[in-house]
Amino acid sequence: MHAVTQKKYQSHWGSKSHSGDVYRLMQELIYDHCLKPNIVETDPLLAEKLGRAVMQAFCDHWELMERPGYDTEIFHEVVNEYGDILKAAHSQLTTDQVSTILSFYWNAFVLLSVATASTNPMTERVYLKIPSRR
Repeated sequence: MHAVTQKKYQSHWGSKSHSGDVYRLMQELIYDHCLKPNIVETDPLLAEKLGRAVMQAFCDHWELMERPGYDTEIFHEVVNEYGDILKAAHSQLTTDQVSTILSFYWNAFVLLSVATASTNPMTERVYLKIPSRR
């Protein structure tokens, strides 16, 4: 997300591609490291931890997003892929782990709904801070 400072994202049209690039990176990380190599089947808890790390990084660095309302269909796919991982790992998770995961999942949905509905018309940037649960 820190790539938003790169020159390619500084133009009017370039800034529209930042969120899509972030969502695509998230999708690649989850697919290439969890779903494609079948880690979900061999070690679902490891796959869940990897997927949660991607989602947590997204929530932690949300304020850096430039025009987050663009390419949200890719973000929906990311959430669905993480959901597939959760389905596979569900039987091995404790109640505390499930509540932690649900808070990450909830944060991601809140961020997405704000991105698609509540943009500032002057900058098209969403300002939202979700408190860290550390």
